[in-house]
Amino acid sequence: MKRTVAGAALLAVVLGGCSAPSPSPAPAPTPTSAAAPTSAAPTSDDQLCGRSAELATNIRNAAHILDIGPVLPAAIPLLFLASRQMAAQGGIISPALGQASTELVAAIDDLDAQSKAGSTAAEPTMEKPIQYDTKRLMVATAGFERACASR
Repeated sequence: MKRTVAGAALLAVVLGGCSAPSPSPAPAPTPTSAAAPTSAAPTSDDQLCGRSAELATNIRNAAHILDIGPVLPAAIPLLFLASRQMAAQGGIISPALGQASTELVAAIDDLDAQSKAGSTAAEPTMEKPIQYDTKRLMVATAGFERACASR
């Protein structure tokens, strides 16, 4: 029963983005004769922290799926690829945010290492459900949120 619930939850997470309506394209800017004042472009820090709540929520939801019960290792890239890419973006200025992002990426990579550690010669990694330890991931997520909040 737990596997059925975990499988259904995983499927809902994976397919959740498939049914979302695609955003309509932004209207083209209208030309003006007077130059509008330009503000400084947002930094990588601003962009990353602007999406920190979304990032943390996605990670917590995915970690909850891993905590429910054993999961096939193939789910790790599906659940964490976008979050890892967001956290791994370059150009971060703040040392604290850079360190928090690096730890978050390392915590996600640790899940992949857990997949490989759970493999045996008789049972290839992708075919054996594994119970993951998400403690490091949750600590890294909280540290990332603190780094963004302290800016």
